[in-house]
Amino acid sequence: MPLLPGVRISPNVTLIRPLRKGGMASVWVAEHAGLSTQVAVKFLSPELAADPASVARFQREAAAASQVKSPHVVHMLDHGVTDDGFPFIVMELLDGEELTRRFEGGPLPATFVARVVLQVARALGKAHEKGIVHRDIKPDNIFLVDAGGGDVFVKLLDFGIAKGGLDTSATSGTTQGALFGTPHYMSPEQAIGARDVDFRSDLWSLGMVAFEALTGRRAVEGETLGALVLEIHTSELPRPSAINPRLPRAVDDWFLKACARDKVQRFASAREMSDAFQSASGARTSTPPPAPASAPSDVPTLTPPSLRPPEPPKKRRPTEDDAWKDEVDRSNRVGVSRRTPRTDAARAPLREAPAPRSEVPRASAPLRTGPELAAGRYLFASLALLVATVAGLAATGLLDGVLGRP
Repeated sequence: MPLLPGVRISPNVTLIRPLRKGGMASVWVAEHAGLSTQVAVKFLSPELAADPASVARFQREAAAASQVKSPHVVHMLDHGVTDDGFPFIVMELLDGEELTRRFEGGPLPATFVARVVLQVARALGKAHEKGIVHRDIKPDNIFLVDAGGGDVFVKLLDFGIAKGGLDTSATSGTTQGALFGTPHYMSPEQAIGARDVDFRSDLWSLGMVAFEALTGRRAVEGETLGALVLEIHTSELPRPSAINPRLPRAVDDWFLKACARDKVQRFASAREMSDAFQSASGARTSTPPPAPASAPSDVPTLTPPSLRPPEPPKKRRPTEDDAWKDEVDRSNRVGVSRRTPRTDAARAPLREAPAPRSEVPRASAPLRTGPELAAGRYLFASLALLVATVAGLAATGLLDGVLGRP
């Protein structure tokens, strides 16, 4: 069955038009009836469809990409084989362009490259957690999706030669001496077909991509594959700032660590590599992003005592003593309105005399509380008021009139 527009390769997928074609595969735009949307369908080339190893690697691409649960990896929807024996993979259709297209205008801003490195590193971090090594990090496999507002969202493509993951079959490994990947972005160990290629090989390749994005040229060149492999292993790598003087020297140190020939000297993880690049390029700001309002912090905020607002006075429940005091206040107000200027002496019994300094309160006498104490205080106040009244009458000479004295 030839690949033509209108051909149905599965009950839900119908081809619409070819998108691109390469030496190993071709990609078509298709309509997915079940999802009511357009998708991309990748077909293995007829020349490789007869090779069992190539078919196994093609099928492993869908499995490897599906294992990496990251929004920065192209989503795989289905895979299978047509009636004519052509293996295919159904994946999401992306709207954007490869990173390679951006190189046509020369070096890219460091802040833009920092965003790309950050998102690719996130995808690689998820892949490396699953034990998957991509082995083909290059500008053509970094897709820039238009996220609106001039921003981009990065998708990592093509896990066709990925190594590791849940597939432990013989075909998932690397044969000693076999070269997999794109030569200009291969790590030294990958360039000689070593079997111990691990996640640090992906970090080297990402470093090479960043160098090209920052400078507008590749870090290593060679007219033949042999010359290129020799340069990867022996030539001194150029410094990015020597080609693009606008770059800070810290980017040079980052690049030399990311692409150290001894993989032990490279970054310990994709995240560490990305964080270091954000700092070296100046893309990271000192102000942290605000915390979401819907996610309250579990950590209490400590405020110095000098900055704390004054605490409001604590309210207490009224007691019987408060009622007695109110009654005494009313009695005092009545006495003041009727007293003569000599009321200070008359009011003296109402004041509590201070205890002598040498007097020590007796601890043996029990304290009296409750209604009994309140009633006693009220009686004492009444007697004191009577005494004050009599004293006032005597002082004004009215007492003799009241008693009938001449």
